[in-house]
Amino acid sequence: MSTVTSLLSKILTDTKVCDMHGEFEATGVPVGEKTRWSPCPDCEAERIERSRERRHRKLIDHGGQVRLERAMEQAAIPKRYRTRTLDTYNAQTSGQKRALSSAKRFADSFEDALDTGANLIMTGRPGTGKTHLAIGIAHQAMREGYTAMFMTTMNAIRVVRETYRNGEKTERKAIQQLAEPDLLILDEVGVQMGTDSERKILFEIINARYENMRPMILISNLDVEGVRSFLGERATDRLREGGGRAIIFDWDSHRGGEF
Repeated sequence: MSTVTSLLSKILTDTKVCDMHGEFEATGVPVGEKTRWSPCPDCEAERIERSRERRHRKLIDHGGQVRLERAMEQAAIPKRYRTRTLDTYNAQTSGQKRALSSAKRFADSFEDALDTGANLIMTGRPGTGKTHLAIGIAHQAMREGYTAMFMTTMNAIRVVRETYRNGEKTERKAIQQLAEPDLLILDEVGVQMGTDSERKILFEIINARYENMRPMILISNLDVEGVRSFLGERATDRLREGGGRAIIFDWDSHRGGEF
C-alpha cells in the first residue's frame, strides 16, 4: 500500500457545526487515541486572510521588497529560479493544474503546516515543474515573512560531512542549522549513492525538523515508493505525521528544445 493510499484509508468524515457559519463536512485523522478534525473551512479562510494581511503590512512597513530580496539570498535559491513563482507556472494539462492547485493549497495553509509540521513530497519525471512549484511555495512563504532554505540533498549531506574535517562546527550544530528555517526544500532526493551514512544524515535532518515542527518539501525523480525505500521507514514515518502529502508529476518534460 502506497503512502498516499495508507493516509487516505485512515481519513474519517462527519458533519460538524460552526457557530458562525453553520454545518460543514469535516475530515478527521486518527492521532493516537484521539481524532484530529478539520476546522470550519470558512473560518480557516478568514483566519488565513487576516494572517496574510498582517504579514503583508509588516513587510511593507520594513521595506518589503528589500527584505524579500535579502530573504531570497539567505534562502540560497539559485538565480535561475528566483523569478519562478506560483503565478508564473504555466499549467496547461489537467495534471499540471492539479499539481499547481495542490501547491497553492500548501502555500496558502503554510501557517497551519507550521502548527502541525506537515510535509510535501513532489515526485515524478525530470523537467515537469517540481522545482518551480517548490520555489513558488517558498516565494509566497517569504513574502509573508517566513524563512526558507533551498538546497540539493547532496549539498545538505555535504554540509554535515564537512564538520568531520572542521573542528569549529559540530555535526549537531550543522543539522540544527538545517532545522531552523520555517521551510526547507531538499531537491534531487534519491540521486545519491544510498549508503547507510547518507541515510543516517538524512534521517537526522528530517528528525530534527520533525522535532521542531518545521515543514519540508522533498523533490525526487523517484516515485513515492522509491522515495520511501530510499529514505527508510523511520524517516518516512516522520514525514507522514502531521498530514504529509504527495504531488505526482507523471507527464512528459516541458523543458523542450534541442541538445
